[in-house]
Amino acid sequence: MQIGLDIRMVGEPTTTAITDEDLLLVASGSGETATVLTVVRQALEIAVPVWALTATATSRLASLADPVILLPGVAKTGENASGSAQPPGSLFEQMLFIFLEEAVLQLMQRRGVGAEHLMCRHANLE
Repeated sequence: MQIGLDIRMVGEPTTTAITDEDLLLVASGSGETATVLTVVRQALEIAVPVWALTATATSRLASLADPVILLPGVAKTGENASGSAQPPGSLFEQMLFIFLEEAVLQLMQRRGVGAEHLMCRHANLE
């Protein structure tokens, strides 16, 4: 939003209706999160393009979305379950954060937007 894109978060009270002119971007390490799958199916019923970020290529989410962006991390359940000492899902969430931060930097560059523009659109009632 601060880059100038029109975005909404599923479930927020001010979120408007989604249409086939929009894009639904979802993330689930396991690709089996029930709420994510429900939203994806609803979006597909009205021909909304769905992009997915997941760690699990064989998940139900991966079979529904196009494209599927596989993050080289591990999920809390399934084929990529973590043997890490970190809490379940942490490694996927860390990879997701890094991936999305880079995506924002790429979008800023492509749109010719600098940090000063972002600060003009940053929340100022906090």
